[in-house]
Amino acid sequence: MKILLTAILLIITLNEVNCHDMSWANVNDVGINYNFEGLNDSRSIGLEVTKTLLILNASVNYDNWVVNNSFESNHEVTGFVGIGFLQVLQAQIGYSTFKDTKLKVSALIPFVYFQLFFSDSRIEESSIGWEHLSLVINYQRRYGDLSSNNYSIGISFLWFSEGY
Repeated sequence: MKILLTAILLIITLNEVNCHDMSWANVNDVGINYNFEGLNDSRSIGLEVTKTLLILNASVNYDNWVVNNSFESNHEVTGFVGIGFLQVLQAQIGYSTFKDTKLKVSALIPFVYFQLFFSDSRIEESSIGWEHLSLVINYQRRYGDLSSNNYSIGISFLWFSEGY
């Protein structure tokens, strides 16, 4: 708890005195995911919006269960809050419209890292915007009556912002 309070105070202080550029710590993210729910072979296509501020994050997930072998409805919305290191690695807890609690761990790998690995050239800002695209890998554990594991992979577009 002390670390969380220290981080919040640091963010507020740096924002008020305007002595540092904090845009690197203020990340917005919109992603499209393909989900596989392991209990009954259900699949969904999802849309996720995430806001990250240094170590704190919150997201809203919409899933359209296109192959539905588990749920009463084909549409699910989940709200998450959590902690992590920017967008690189996040742990979140959430609650869905199916009245289930979920735990989620997600990792985000920018596409430019693949370019660094497979190429000797320097990364420069491109007109396509590759520096804003990332590969997203999620693991979710659903609790309650519909207890199951959910795996997803997707593409995410992220950008940095000055304000909160």
